[in-house]
Amino acid sequence: MLNARHRQAKAGHRLRGTAARAAASARQTTSHAGSAQRHASTSISYASSGSHPLTRQAENSALREYETRVKETFDAIVPTLKQISALQHQTNFESQ
Repeated sequence: MLNARHRQAKAGHRLRGTAARAAASARQTTSHAGSAQRHASTSISYASSGSHPLTRQAENSALREYETRVKETFDAIVPTLKQISALQHQTNFESQ
């Protein structure tokens, strides 16, 4: 009989522990939801201003200009690269 009571008490303790974990999980989920709502409202304000407060607009502009120049330079040599690619398997490739 003692063993049966001991098992029942243990089972009750496990259930209480499970309920406590479930309640803690629910509180945590609610906390994350509030955080997400705060983040969403912050993102909207950044979107309306056009930039995030931690960005460096001058550096971003310089990087954008550099990227554009590099892409345009590669675009300019693409036809030549295609010609070379077509010729590379010919026997006199090096002399052409």
